[in-house]
Amino acid sequence: MKTKFEITKKGVEGQKVGDIVEFDGEKVPGFLLNKGRVLTERVAVTNPATGAVQESAQERQALLAEAAKVLDDEHFSAEGVPDVREINALLDEGVAKFAAAERDQLWPGIAEAVKADRG
Repeated sequence: MKTKFEITKKGVEGQKVGDIVEFDGEKVPGFLLNKGRVLTERVAVTNPATGAVQESAQERQALLAEAAKVLDDEHFSAEGVPDVREINALLDEGVAKFAAAERDQLWPGIAEAVKADRG
């Protein structure tokens, strides 16, 4: 099985931000860790709100970033990851809630920008 991966940060030799690379299997190779995100054909939605509209991965990532920017420091783990319950509490009615797995997939591509905006 081939997995597609979008480069979202500098530092991958021979690649630039925005490039799509493929690798065998589902496990992200070490040289790509924290350098982008896995692209999926389908977006998994866990227990969505009734009538929720599913946004694209880019829209979900932007939504996660905006919510994380307003959280207090105690709502982040020691690793710097926002608490998914706190993120979900900020979402408007009708917006699909984040699962921890979705947060973990989207977070590496926005973590540095969010940290910079939070000061």
